[in-house]
Amino acid sequence: TEIPIGCFNSLSIDGAVFERLDNTWLPPNITKIGRAAFHKVFIKQFNYTNSTNTPVDIDAYAFRQNSRLTSLAGMKMNVKGTNAFRDCTALTSLEGWDTTQTDIPRSTFRGCTGLQNISGIPESITKINNGAFAFTNITTLEGLNNITETTSSIKTLGDEGDLTNVDTLTGVFEGCQ
Repeated sequence: TEIPIGCFNSLSIDGAVFERLDNTWLPPNITKIGRAAFHKVFIKQFNYTNSTNTPVDIDAYAFRQNSRLTSLAGMKMNVKGTNAFRDCTALTSLEGWDTTQTDIPRSTFRGCTGLQNISGIPESITKINNGAFAFTNITTLEGLNNITETTSSIKTLGDEGDLTNVDTLTGVFEGCQ
C-alpha cells in the first residue's frame, strides 16, 4: 500500500496540528510514502510500524517543510528521494533506518535545525550525497564508519563521528554550526 504523491500536500485545517499519526490512522501495510505526501502538513510525531515489518520507502519531498515534526519512530525507513525531510525545523530525533539503505540522498535533512546528534545509521550507508545535512546544527553523527563516497568535499570524520574535522563550508555539511 502506498500513500500516493501529494496525498496530504499542504493540508491545513485552520492551522490544526496533528499530534500523532500512527497505526490508528494509517493502514497496516504501507510500503511507500509518495512524493510530497505530507509536504507542509503539521504533524508532531509520525510513529508507524507496518504489519509485515518491512521497510517503508520515503520518496522525495515526502515530509518537506513540516515545521512541527519532532520525531519519526517505529518504522524501518529507506529514504529514496531527495529533500525528504528538508526544512523540518523541529525534527530532533530519527529512528528506524533500514539496514539495506546504501546512501543518504541529496538534501535529505537540509535545514533541519533541530537535529544535533544522529545515531543508529546502519553500516550499509556508504555514500552521503550533497547537502544531506546542510544547515543543520549537527555536532555528532554516529555510525558513519563505512562512508567511502560523497558527492562534495568532505574531510575525514574524527573519532566517534565528531564533526570537528569536517569541511562545513560546502557540500554535505554546508552551513552547520
